[in-house]
Amino acid sequence: MPKAAQPDLAEFKQLGRRQQRKPCTVAEAVARIPSEHQARVLAALEHDDEDIRRGAKRWMENRKVEPPNATALAHHRRKTCACHDC
Repeated sequence: MPKAAQPDLAEFKQLGRRQQRKPCTVAEAVARIPSEHQARVLAALEHDDEDIRRGAKRWMENRKVEPPNATALAHHRRKTCACHDC
């Protein structure tokens, strides 16, 4: 008796693949500021002191750059954003 043919599972395999993560909004925001300020602003956004982070956000707003939201900053600080994908 012939063995039954295996069903085509290619569609399920494609749907089951891990989707590519959205780019990190912190990195995108920092990339929009002048390069001579990027390291300093990124360090301020990653700092533990809320006043320093708030000051960095206001600095970005004053230069017409949309600062990252609190959730994006939390992911970036915990290194769970797309910047830190292995």
